[in-house]
Formats: sequence, structure tokens, C-alpha cells
Amino acid sequence: MKTKDNSIFRTLDSLCLMWLIGISIYVFMSYGNLPDTIPMHYNFMGEVDRYADKSEIFILLVMAIGMHS
Repeated sequence: MKTKDNSIFRTLDSLCLMWLIGISIYVFMSYGNLPDTIPMHYNFMGEVDRYADKSEIFILLVMAIGMHS
């Protein structure tokens, strides 16, 4: 699918890429300070209904990178 390539799309793509890089840096820098288990899902009442090992935070990072690609 071809899209019209203009400066708005390039600007938004650049902003999203910078945001993704910032999130990646933050995750790697704060990984050591995270508790061993972290909440991964909240229900509609705002209660945690799934806890996971802190290493699963990288799954979310990989998914975000994949969605940007």
C-alpha cells in the first residue's frame, strides 16, 4: 500500500522512534531497581489480576519495537 509521503508523517514517525528509544533506555536503566514480581494486568476494577517476573517487561518492549517496524 502506498501512502503519501509528507513531512507530517516523517515527523510523527521520528517522534515515535525517539519515544521508543527513550522507553528502551529507561527500561534497561531501571531494570535492576524493579521488584522480582511486577503487576502485568489490571481488571476493570483497577485490581491487579496477573503478576509476572520482572524479565517479562522485555516482552512488552519487543512488542512495542515490533509494532513500530
